[in-house]
Amino acid sequence: MMSDERHRGPRPGVATVTLIAHHSSLKKPTAMFKQFIDKIPGADVYMVASFLTFFVFFVLVGLYLWRVDKGHMGQMSRLPFDDSPTD
Repeated sequence: MMSDERHRGPRPGVATVTLIAHHSSLKKPTAMFKQFIDKIPGADVYMVASFLTFFVFFVLVGLYLWRVDKGHMGQMSRLPFDDSPTD
């Protein structure tokens, strides 16, 4: 392409990508959360409580998996493939 030519529009055989980052609703993704916190009384309490619930649940699952008997886990993992009756 020559330097004085200006291309307007997609060229045949060339993939184009459309960016939507300049869209007004995508400029401030935190605006929705700020509005939520401002409009609903006690919303910050709900957000902290949900985070703590999420965090505590996964910590407890991690502790369970760390402390569980490995033989029991091996037996449970073989159950779907084992045709013999269980005890």
